[in-house]
Amino acid sequence: MPLTPEFRAFVSDLFACIGPVGFKRAFGLDAIIAEGVMVGFLLESRIHLRTDPETRPLYEAEGGQPFTFMKGKELIVTSYLTMPERLYDDPDELAIWARRALEAALQSPTAVKRRAKQAKAASRKGSKRMEEPAQQRKAAKRSVAKDRKPGKVRSRSERSSGRGRRS
Repeated sequence: MPLTPEFRAFVSDLFACIGPVGFKRAFGLDAIIAEGVMVGFLLESRIHLRTDPETRPLYEAEGGQPFTFMKGKELIVTSYLTMPERLYDDPDELAIWARRALEAALQSPTAVKRRAKQAKAASRKGSKRMEEPAQQRKAAKRSVAKDRKPGKVRSRSERSSGRGRRS
């Protein structure tokens, strides 16, 4: 079930401490996106946040449950755990946990690969721009050379007297 505008506004307010957040559908869930990475998602009105090996024990100590799913016959346990209930009423503490979730998302292998790929594409695009003027000059020279017609070169006297003109 898609998020209501009111619930989106509520979640946006909760996570305003990490900057503007957006939402998109991912895996049939509503993902919370900040700085281009998935910080968490909503499932049945519960927020699951991204963890890493350092922060996961903090969630588990507070009763956080991992998001799991079946892939074929294999149970997949993700790095997203339910956010502790107490954080809904403690914006200062939520800010700390939200920043940790954002940092974990930014350091995830997927996010690191994506940023490297984008940087590589941007550098290629920049180098192509630098190459463009040289390529344009070469193309202009080729078109001028194409426009020249091979033929007899007339002497100065032939040009002035009109002799040797082609008809």
